[in-house]
Amino acid sequence: MNDMSWSKKREYLKYLMNLRCFEFYPEGVILKSGKISNFYANLRKTTETLLSAVRLGEYIVTFCKEKHIILPSYNPGNYTVFYGVPEGAVKTGFFAQLTYLWNKPVVSKKDSSFSPGSLYYLKIKEKEVNLINLHTLTVVVNYLKELLLEESQKADSIFGDPKSIYREVAFLLGVKFYEYSKKNYYLPQLREKPKEHGLPEDKYFIGKPKGNVLILPYNLTSFLDLRKPLKILKKQQRDIKEIIIPSVFYDSSIKSRINESILPLESLGDFISFELIVIEDVVTTGTSVINEVQKLISLGLNVKAVIALYDRKETDVGKKLNNQGIFYYAMCNSDDVMPKIKKRKKEDF
Repeated sequence: MNDMSWSKKREYLKYLMNLRCFEFYPEGVILKSGKISNFYANLRKTTETLLSAVRLGEYIVTFCKEKHIILPSYNPGNYTVFYGVPEGAVKTGFFAQLTYLWNKPVVSKKDSSFSPGSLYYLKIKEKEVNLINLHTLTVVVNYLKELLLEESQKADSIFGDPKSIYREVAFLLGVKFYEYSKKNYYLPQLREKPKEHGLPEDKYFIGKPKGNVLILPYNLTSFLDLRKPLKILKKQQRDIKEIIIPSVFYDSSIKSRINESILPLESLGDFISFELIVIEDVVTTGTSVINEVQKLISLGLNVKAVIALYDRKETDVGKKLNNQGIFYYAMCNSDDVMPKIKKRKKEDF
């Protein structure tokens, strides 16, 4: 299924164009498929800053409601979790989940708090599936915000190690800092391994850190795990003025709160049905997202739908997924984008 009509489509395209997510490169860019293309779509720009990421989450949730992928009202039998395909769409999945969570009524069930399909954020480490309780984590983040503000720490970018829960803490902390200061923040995400295709500036990070960087530790007992990220940060990012490592994270109450916020999927799966909406930033051949869907299914997860932020329309990905009983949607595709790109190029000259 790939119906392109939705109410915010024109506004969404303008948003992507203003972020310059689509560019032509005379020398060509190597795609993940190995092909060289003069046209490159970089949808990771949508989550480079806090405000652009929040806005993207709003577009995704609006799209899903209009397409009836998610229900507008609470259904205790179904629980929807957004999941971004690693690594480029991880932040996208998180902010879609956060948008879906915002201002929802909370329902208590078996001593756990549930909102309409949106309380938990899914995190997978190899074959381990964990659910991060965003409500609990928000309590932790509020506490950290107060401690950091007392220390008068000035940050432009907020970084949390991708292998720990502090990546999610960093994203939420950006939201809380914005509420306090009305300042936009960069949300750099270090790649677990360098990206060998695409643009050189995307090799190490999904969203480059800029200015003063607030780095949250990998764990609460040692900063040794930061050595590798710190080396990459210092070596690759010349525009960093200062690296801030606060000492406040040794507080024992934070440690207990964070431990409480992580639950294994098995502890909830016996009495509630989970449905996954998988999000991919750019679909070319569809190989990456199809492989990810197969991995999720092998872990016992129920994948309901796949959403692409942009489909290059080089292959019929929808047909491949529909054959597996999974709905496929693209929020926009090359037919929508190319006329606008050509018009912009004419206006530039």
